Amino acid sequence: MENLSESLTLTIPISADAYLLAQKFSNYHSNPLKGKQVYFNTLAISVVKVYLRYMGIETNWEDCLSYNPLTQTLLNIADLDVKGLGKLECRPIEIIDEAKNIADDIIRVPLEVCLDRIGYVFIQINELLKTAKILGFSKTIPENGELYISELQSLENLLFILSQPVKVETQSVVSIPQTTNLGQWFKNVFEIGWQTVESLLSLQQQAEIAFRGKVFETIDDNSQLDSQYRNSNISIERGKVFDLGQKLKYEQIILIVELIPTCEEQIDIWVKICPLGAIKNLPEELQLFVLDELGTAVMQATARSAENILLNFSSAFGEHFSVKLTLNDISFTEHFQV
Repeated sequence: MENLSESLTLTIPISADAYLLAQKFSNYHSNPLKGKQVYFNTLAISVVKVYLRYMGIETNWEDCLSYNPLTQTLLNIADLDVKGLGKLECRPIEIIDEAKNIADDIIRVPLEVCLDRIGYVFIQINELLKTAKILGFSKTIPENGELYISELQSLENLLFILSQPVKVETQSVVSIPQTTNLGQWFKNVFEIGWQTVESLLSLQQQAEIAFRGKVFETIDDNSQLDSQYRNSNISIERGKVFDLGQKLKYEQIILIVELIPTCEEQIDIWVKICPLGAIKNLPEELQLFVLDELGTAVMQATARSAENILLNFSSAFGEHFSVKLTLNDISFTEHFQV
């Protein structure tokens, strides 16, 4: 591997447009740490986008997760799609020690972005000079998400990879949908994207979308419910945000799933859809379906401009089901195992 000290780096001035976009995205986030993270991720992507344009390489940023305020909130992500090839991850490195001129000898990459990338580009941001230096490139990231700056490859290697023809795979690939294991929720293990309702909604909104008008009653002591579920007020709920993206306007809705064990073999499941943010009512044509293991709709409801949709059913441990949301030509499906 070519050592960074022997390779070429490139310093690029950060444009006013890049700063404006970075500040715009940062302002979407009330958490100062998240705002700063999004700010520097945006600057890094802008710099790489400009560099690749200089090299005659087309990119598409607008359809990437890093361009969406919703996924910016959920993930520390800085992806940039290179047309016809795949996604580059553009990781910013902020100068902290001016004397050393580098923040750290070790680069730490979030494990959540260590998949489905054609490579990783690392950019040293100098806010004082309003410049960015593209330090180098790595095709892969170690399992622990850490690598030394001295191990980075040169930009020539990056351009070589981006200039290779795309290989057409003749073998068909079967995509297996990701399944959310609801049983793990009782062990406080949650998949990425499922957040506490308290973190998504204000207290007033939580009160407005309460599933029931009373506190869940005590489980009968004579029931055979396993001890890990035996609790007088047991109830677990998590929410996931979806962006409907209607007419370039971020219309976000929340899918909330609440679990209430009723016995050792079965739980009650409450599925609710509600709007997020200033929008009070759901889109009129929004539909919610509950599908069985074969994909057959067993329950459904249409919003018709209501404030929320609520479906309730029971399921045995080990069973599979899906929840599907549709609005015109937009569709989301979440798969679950109880």
